[in-house]
Amino acid sequence: MASAWSGRCNTCGEWNTLEERIDVSSPGAFSSGQSLAMQTVASSLAKDHKRFVTHNSEVDTVLGGGIVPGIVNLLACLPGIC
Repeated sequence: MASAWSGRCNTCGEWNTLEERIDVSSPGAFSSGQSLAMQTVASSLAKDHKRFVTHNSEVDTVLGGGIVPGIVNLLACLPGIC
């Protein structure tokens, strides 16, 4: 993990090619000790996740029926509209 912003790889010198990797074998990396598998957005949306209903129909619609535990959602809008 870098302590400051960096957009250029120190090894190859290319821009916007940095990848951060987490060593799951290091102590405290993940409490469950399981490695994470990558998945596409389409495959994630195809699963039926248990959702917490917010009782705000517009928010529930945007989130596909409510908040899914363990999922991060970024909601944004133009300044002055929210």
